[in-house]
Amino acid sequence: MPWNLPASPHGTDPAQAAIALAALLLLPLAMVLLLRGRALRAPAPDPAPVWFGYARTTSWIVGGWWLAWIAEVNLTGAAFRAAHLLPWRGPVPAVAVAVAVYLLPPAMITIAVAALSHRVAARLRGSGWTLRETVAQAAWQQAALIVPLACLGLAAGAAVAGSPRAGIVLAGAAVASRLVLLRLQLRAMGIAPHAVTAGPLRDRLFALADQAGVRLQQLYVVPMARGRMANAFAVRGNLVVLTDYLLEHLSRREVDAVMAHEITHLKRRHPLLLLFTLVTVWVVLAQVIVFLGSWALASGLGLVVSLALFGLVSRRFEREADAGAVALTGDAEALITGLAHLTRVNTMPMHWGRWDESMLTHPSTRRRALAIGARAGLPRERIEALLRGARSGDDHYEMPSLAPDRSKVFSSLFKAFTSLRIAWILLGLCTLGPAALIATAGVLDLGARYRGPLDGVLFALTVALSFIAIDRLAAQPYPTLRKRLLQRHAGQGLDPERADAIFAGLAPDPRPRIYEGFFDWDVGFLFLGGDRLCYVGEETRFALRRDQVVEIAAGERPPGWIAVPRVIVRWEDAASGADGAFTLRPAGASTLVRAAAETPGLLERLREWQRGAAPRGGELAALAGLALPSTSQVTSISPRMLVRGRTFAPLIVITALAAAGACVLFGLPFSSGSVGFVDVLGLALLSQLVHRIPYWRWREEPPSERAAPAQRAA
Repeated sequence: MPWNLPASPHGTDPAQAAIALAALLLLPLAMVLLLRGRALRAPAPDPAPVWFGYARTTSWIVGGWWLAWIAEVNLTGAAFRAAHLLPWRGPVPAVAVAVAVYLLPPAMITIAVAALSHRVAARLRGSGWTLRETVAQAAWQQAALIVPLACLGLAAGAAVAGSPRAGIVLAGAAVASRLVLLRLQLRAMGIAPHAVTAGPLRDRLFALADQAGVRLQQLYVVPMARGRMANAFAVRGNLVVLTDYLLEHLSRREVDAVMAHEITHLKRRHPLLLLFTLVTVWVVLAQVIVFLGSWALASGLGLVVSLALFGLVSRRFEREADAGAVALTGDAEALITGLAHLTRVNTMPMHWGRWDESMLTHPSTRRRALAIGARAGLPRERIEALLRGARSGDDHYEMPSLAPDRSKVFSSLFKAFTSLRIAWILLGLCTLGPAALIATAGVLDLGARYRGPLDGVLFALTVALSFIAIDRLAAQPYPTLRKRLLQRHAGQGLDPERADAIFAGLAPDPRPRIYEGFFDWDVGFLFLGGDRLCYVGEETRFALRRDQVVEIAAGERPPGWIAVPRVIVRWEDAASGADGAFTLRPAGASTLVRAAAETPGLLERLREWQRGAAPRGGELAALAGLALPSTSQVTSISPRMLVRGRTFAPLIVITALAAAGACVLFGLPFSSGSVGFVDVLGLALLSQLVHRIPYWRWREEPPSERAAPAQRAA
């Protein structure tokens, strides 16, 4: 029986509905144009109040207009009318039309508002983005929102229409499109998080975290100078993110105070509690919608209430973080001047009223400063002087070497997306493979009679296939990295191929450690010409004379069934008293097995150089200025952290969802008495646990028992 759309319950005249929708489309643009004209004509000795008023009002216009549009579509029945115009009937076409009617016009208006606001941001804030870049950023942002939602809606429609397999495929497309479009959005905005794994800024942040009892995972710096955004964020997972614009404008003392503020957020789990608050509000809102029976009324009321409640909780957390920052640093004045300077740099007013504050996530800077000063016992006059422009020091942290993702080869984004891609491929292999083979066995009538032996064979096949996949996938990015690095060095007076340089991965610790999901902290070229061993990578460049190299030996094998052994190099410099150790591995092979086979050759070549054998080429002039390896600490985690207890719950949930999807695709039953979901889930979990065994068996010596060079970086 064909699925038919219900008749629209709305009795509005089509012409009137079209006029109402057209008017609603033009209204926000007219309002923003009016605001834009006033903002551009306003005298701007102090642009902060003008920009604050413009940004706040346009955000309310866009947010309110989304709700108004959805309510108007419901009132006029536009989605029903559009669906009835289609020659096809069914839930999937209906959902597709509904998504287009409900989401595309608001998305286009949002992009248009961003375009209209470009000139205002350029004039009042000095934003360096071009109009084309602004529009592209807004377009990718809306695409990253709408496309996954559309896929989820179509997946629901397919499920209703009795096509669960299509629904599973569309649900997978929702996840994939979200990841791809999010990356494109970040690229359009020039947001390429750079992990600061060594240096004074990193050391100070981790010292504050140790003082607070927070196990910090990583510090990221995001290039936002073109967007004129000076900000800091605490992110779930114990991450701290700073923008380069903040580091450029704040002194060391002020940056320390801001970082202590973010560490307090992490210590008190504010990011998680804010997420819980938001989820709770929307769960309650869903109940209100059901109770009132009016989506438009409940959504409007819910938006105001949720923003107010979320803002109330967020402002309380900001005050707690301010108090925690002063307790950590003992420097209330630096926090006040830092907040005041951030406010000016971000073109924000120093103070706003209670009504404005009720819908914002932060108290006004002046109100925060007065609370900080009162808690620290500062006189009111001193607080006012700090707000007017007194600074806490003139020295700044050295700006990390930031490169956009498209120019830095072994970047944080590259590592994150590579790790994520490998994880998803392995998950698909461990669930789709067994499901397909079980379905084939069912066709041959083998599953029910030989369930035990079948599961055993499937387990062996799944593990074997996952080993083959890991062998290739883990090594696959490195030849591409080598090619891109060669292209970069071509313009720097270096020709690694002509100099017979070795493409290698470097780790700044003599024992295996994890650096953003990789055993390599850096990749680069190793030059052995002349009397010096020179390394040129993205994170570090250094040179060691033959007499400074103490030992070259086989290093410890990293955990993993297919792991590449490493070569350890220990060094000492008698003149400075510095010493250290690092490990290297050949990185140009297309598989891990081949890379492991090349490690003895790398060890022998290094020892040959150490013995003073005839070099294969003279030292390049471009390497003459290289100094000793750095001895600063580098951020890393123990391999044991990858298999800690808290990782099991997400593993089980995600694997169960993937197994369920695989069973739907291949028509396998979910009952425990039949060969199906239970078998696929068990095989997928067991095969993934097999790969964790080497990490469970791996043991790390306590820090007190490790040699001093092991704590230092190359």
